[in-house]
Amino acid sequence: MKTMKKLVSVFVIVCMTLALFTGFAGAAGVAGAVQQTLKSAAADKGFDLNSMDDVHFVDAGREGDAVTASLPHDLAVSGRSVAVAVVAVDKNGNALAGHAPRFVLGTFSAGRVTVTYQETGCRYFAMMPIQSFIEQGTIHRLTTDANKVGSMYDIYVEAALCMSDDLAEYVVVNKTDERLLNMRFTCYLENDVINAGHNAELNTNFHFEDPHGIYELLEDETYATDGGLVIKYKLDRDTWASWRYTGAAQLKEILQTEVVMTCNARESEATLRQAVNYDNEIWTYGTLELTYEVNGVNREIPAVSVETFLLPAKMDYIVLDGEPTHVPGHGGVPGIDTEEDWLDEDDRALPGIPAELNGKDHVAYIIGYEGDVVRPNNNITRAEVATIFFRLLQESVRDAYMTQDNDFSDVSEGQWFNCAISTMSELGVLKGYPDGTFRPNAPITRAEFAAIAARFDGREPDGMARFSDIRGHWGAEEISRAYQNCWVDGYPDGTFRPDRDITRAEAMTLVNRVLHRDPESPEDLLPDMVIWNDNRDEDAWYYLAVQEATNSHDYHRKSNSHENWDTIEAVPDWAALEK
Repeated sequence: MKTMKKLVSVFVIVCMTLALFTGFAGAAGVAGAVQQTLKSAAADKGFDLNSMDDVHFVDAGREGDAVTASLPHDLAVSGRSVAVAVVAVDKNGNALAGHAPRFVLGTFSAGRVTVTYQETGCRYFAMMPIQSFIEQGTIHRLTTDANKVGSMYDIYVEAALCMSDDLAEYVVVNKTDERLLNMRFTCYLENDVINAGHNAELNTNFHFEDPHGIYELLEDETYATDGGLVIKYKLDRDTWASWRYTGAAQLKEILQTEVVMTCNARESEATLRQAVNYDNEIWTYGTLELTYEVNGVNREIPAVSVETFLLPAKMDYIVLDGEPTHVPGHGGVPGIDTEEDWLDEDDRALPGIPAELNGKDHVAYIIGYEGDVVRPNNNITRAEVATIFFRLLQESVRDAYMTQDNDFSDVSEGQWFNCAISTMSELGVLKGYPDGTFRPNAPITRAEFAAIAARFDGREPDGMARFSDIRGHWGAEEISRAYQNCWVDGYPDGTFRPDRDITRAEAMTLVNRVLHRDPESPEDLLPDMVIWNDNRDEDAWYYLAVQEATNSHDYHRKSNSHENWDTIEAVPDWAALEK
């Protein structure tokens, strides 16, 4: 196991020109004092002081602007991340009172460390490379947004956390060790708006999404502070106890599933105006800390050489005046610059059924489990989704694209899902990952499912959906297409939650919308249909969708275009078709 180093790290994503201070070359006393400040801070965090380099002074050009520095360093391996200590200083190089040192993750190449940093109200910085760092994980995605509502702004922050490969491997190897329950994960979200002084309501407007139930949120230790928001959680004991029956590969995949934290609050424009920099931006920082606690004291994690390490996070910013802005480094949403480019409710309409799909025959495309259950609230895997759409293809389309061959390294002949995945990939509807895998047994996210549906349409959306959390997301365009087609909806808080795993009930609802399979009420069904033990509540929002997806039936259209069932039909022999 590689040594896990501790690190408080903040990623920033806006790069600006580096300018060296003037008049510092001979200021040995000043440089020595600030170097001692950074050295002491690094020692407190447990960094290797033998690897420290010289201090360097940089100028961002204006207060609050970001600066990218290229610092000489000869103690790292090329391509390796390097921890850099940073502190804000005045124009004479003296550390500013009230501004504590921070630790930023830079990238080493060809004898230099490149690092980007920004701090509100500060222009000058002292930076010092410290040591190489082996990344153990990341805040996978950090998104902030401000939407104008009357004279106020709704502030939204989302952080998606992902356990590193090394840490997941460590947990898998030691999965029966009860001492894992002493690990504590703490996420810090910080900007000049999300803090206790402005937003006590953040304590109640906070959501923690953990699709596999891996963690227990420590609600008494999740709170707003003067610096921002602190979220603390640990491994769930009941879930941990079940791991002894979970295979290594499956457990590792589960552990590396994103956990999403969101918070929102309403703030006045005057308060936001006080916090913005010259470019009308509010920067948000995020860090993730892992500690091992015994009686409140940090201890060494077994087989790990230090007791605390922090995972690097990215950073985003809020732009005022309600105009969406391309976020450098996040892909952005090209061409979305004005109010007219956003989709309104009037822009939405249910299109015709895609030509490739069989919308005429209402076959049962979902098969239940033993015990007469269908598990509507469980996740659905990528392989299962491929199988659904494979079953729903027009017979002529399926015959034309039927194949057992694909380019995915983890899908091969003989696996139950091979034919479905290979055929849908050949059709161009399914995509894999950059590493050449398809990850058939991984749960599918809301964005991935929406993208599959949108690929059956092929048209570009007329604008972007107004969800507060899709700007810059890889699936923003596909989500917007599916939203414009009335195939998907968001949540009451204005989010879509694209990286949240979709449930089986949500998947059935989306598929039914695409195929116009829409009974209006339980009275439109038949008494001799299959009824599931976990879908007997006719008031459940998904009741009709699940019954529609799991019963083959003939039907007719009512005057309002909803369907009414006529007879129950036999379920096709899917197993024979999918061989």
